[in-house]
Amino acid sequence: MNNKCVTILMATYNGNSYLAQQLDSILAQTYKNWKLLVRDDCSTDNTMKILKKYQEQDKRITILDNKGINLKTIGNFFELIQCAPDSDYYALCDQDDYWYPDKLKRAILCLENKFSDNSIPLLYCSAKEIADKHLNVREISVISKPKLTWQSALVENICTGCTCVFNSALRQKAVLYTPKKCIMHDWWLYLLAVGMGRVYYDKQSYIKYRQHNNNVCGDIDSGWKLFRYRVCQLFSKRGQTYEQTEEFLGIFGVQLGKKERKIAKLLVLSRYNIKARIYLVHKQVVYRQTKKDSRVLKFLVLTGKL
Repeated sequence: MNNKCVTILMATYNGNSYLAQQLDSILAQTYKNWKLLVRDDCSTDNTMKILKKYQEQDKRITILDNKGINLKTIGNFFELIQCAPDSDYYALCDQDDYWYPDKLKRAILCLENKFSDNSIPLLYCSAKEIADKHLNVREISVISKPKLTWQSALVENICTGCTCVFNSALRQKAVLYTPKKCIMHDWWLYLLAVGMGRVYYDKQSYIKYRQHNNNVCGDIDSGWKLFRYRVCQLFSKRGQTYEQTEEFLGIFGVQLGKKERKIAKLLVLSRYNIKARIYLVHKQVVYRQTKKDSRVLKFLVLTGKL
């Protein structure tokens, strides 16, 4: 296993508060055959200074030239995926988390022990420890009985990018086209793996997912925040899920199985077709991880607000 190379893809932006701690946790990995590729999204703080300091200390670290272009989070990660060197595996990395020493080792072991065919897209993702800015763990976010199905993946992403490790076959799919309508980069990778490969969800956490006031993307870490988010979903102008599915179909539709293609087309059709909406709900064609979230989903489908 140790001869397999992992390229870690880190996107940074004004991350000087916690970046060094994340980099230290990468350097402390028990799995040593890794490279770190970083793209900074035009930070205005000391992020680049910190990155260059670590690059001088460890030759496994490479900093991409951003050419003065700010791509935002999704674009930054897709640029990293595009520019990454050939590698056996790839791991996405945020600038402000903390990795336990066995994070990479565990992910690779799971992928290699669980799946025998490395020629198809393979994706590892896991539970995560939700931590405050001081890395005090508040709770563990875990799905006890994950539904790793196409019917669920179309309408809910359970792959948090900072936990995921994927193989070269998945990257080869991802570099074919940089999507314009994807909701998040990790959701796009999740769709690739569920639709054309395999996913392993690890119920053990090997990461502290730091939540603080300056998170670019974060977790909904309280019941009140979740309730408020769902209410906003119900009354806001939506449509991103339809657009993401339609774009995915346009690129990879011919590579999907007949059943998966049919479900995706039906979901896209339901945006403007009431009969398709009723069919989706009545037959429970798509669903989320929990019964409560699936009930919310039914309302969103019926109102055309996915």
